[in-house]
Amino acid sequence: MSPGLSPDQVKALLAIPPKKRGGKKEIDSSIRDHKTWFALKPKIHDDNLVDFKCDNPACVDTRPPITTAMGNEIKKQYVVNIRGQNMCRYCFLDGWLLISSDQLTTSDG
Repeated sequence: MSPGLSPDQVKALLAIPPKKRGGKKEIDSSIRDHKTWFALKPKIHDDNLVDFKCDNPACVDTRPPITTAMGNEIKKQYVVNIRGQNMCRYCFLDGWLLISSDQLTTSDG
C-alpha cells in the first residue's frame, strides 16, 4: 500500500486553479435568423420599466400600436441591442445594420 500524499503535495494540488468549462459562447449577430434572434435574448423594457423601441428610422414592423384602457397608444416591441442600436425582430431579420452603419440615416427621394 502506498503511504498517501504528504501535506506539501496536498497544498500543491489545492493551489492549482480549477479548469473553466463551458464558457459563454459569443453570438454571431451577422447570422440573421430566428435562432440567433432568440439567442440574443430580446427585451421589451429596461430595468426601470421604460419600454424599448426600434431605433431604425425606416422600421419595417408594421403592426399597429395598442390602445390602452386609458386611451394611450403604445407600441411594445421586443428588441435586441446590436452595436448600440435597439433593433426589433423585423429589422433584425431584414438585415438592418448588417452591411454598414450608414443604414442609420435614410435618404429622401
